[in-house]
Amino acid sequence: MDFFVLATAYSAIATKLVDAVRYFDKSDDPRLKLLWISLSMVFGVALSLLYELDYSEAIQGLPERFASLTGTGAQIVTGLAIGAYASGLHELFDALSGVAKRAVSSGTQN
Repeated sequence: MDFFVLATAYSAIATKLVDAVRYFDKSDDPRLKLLWISLSMVFGVALSLLYELDYSEAIQGLPERFASLTGTGAQIVTGLAIGAYASGLHELFDALSGVAKRAVSSGTQN
């Protein structure tokens, strides 16, 4: 299966895992943003190791020393890419959620 399709699926899972942890933080402290980004990387690596994902050859733009990795090293690189993608997906999901909430609230005001 194509790396992009699988990366999107695993990144969505990592995003939702981070959201589950963020649910317990009621402070909404912007200083915690680095923690949430790091946590998405941790979940990406964990998913990659759990499912033995090795897509380091398919990830475009990797330096040669990373692209030639195999085994656990390649799985970690794949997991970091999935975690980075998850962080970006989280921003997209937040934007879509905001649009949906505004649409619902403007629909109930009419």
